[in-house]
Amino acid sequence: MSKITFRADDDLVARIEALDASKSEVMRDALRTYLDSEARERTLAGDEPAESPSNEGPTTLDDALLERVDELV
Repeated sequence: MSKITFRADDDLVARIEALDASKSEVMRDALRTYLDSEARERTLAGDEPAESPSNEGPTTLDDALLERVDELV
């Protein structure tokens, strides 16, 4: 696993520290969510083919719907 470091303002850090999960876990989840939504937006715009993040199949209802629509089209 690689390490990513970035700066955040005091308000953002305070909000992260208020959560039960570790900072690393919160940031990994946030980054995955952001990247998945960016990929989904590009896919819907027709910029790149839809890809599932793993071989386990869709992880959300939106992913499942996108796969099903692609199959039907």
